[in-house]
Amino acid sequence: MCSITRLKDTGAIYFENIQFGFDNYDYRITQLNEEEAYETIKELWKSNGHNNSYADFYYYKIDEAAREKVERVLNKKEKQYLKDMSHKDEIIFHLDDTLLRILIKLNYLEVLFSTFYFTREPCTLWGNYNQEYIIFREKHNIRLVYKRNE
Repeated sequence: MCSITRLKDTGAIYFENIQFGFDNYDYRITQLNEEEAYETIKELWKSNGHNNSYADFYYYKIDEAAREKVERVLNKKEKQYLKDMSHKDEIIFHLDDTLLRILIKLNYLEVLFSTFYFTREPCTLWGNYNQEYIIFREKHNIRLVYKRNE
């Protein structure tokens, strides 16, 4: 887990307002199905390393009704994982495979969206509707595309 201040200190591309991202970073909107999103983000996680890969996850900040909606789409193992990692004061977490799979599922089903932050090679992916991800990089960075076969 990590605070937003610590995340920013690591060099993450972080902003609260999407328009700020569009105005200040190169970006690409790409459509990824559940498996493509998992493979793309996993590749970024591996190339950046565990200590440089984060995601925001607001599950512990949303109300009970919204949490129940999330839990309806999770299996028993995933629910137990969330119970075990319960950090009610945090929203930023280091990625691991279980968390990554949960977040991808929730993004894909449009139940709860997460943003992924990578800091070794600064890149941020916003989960979005219609299986779309917005990939932000520093201006003039040519490595915007990660989707295979494009």
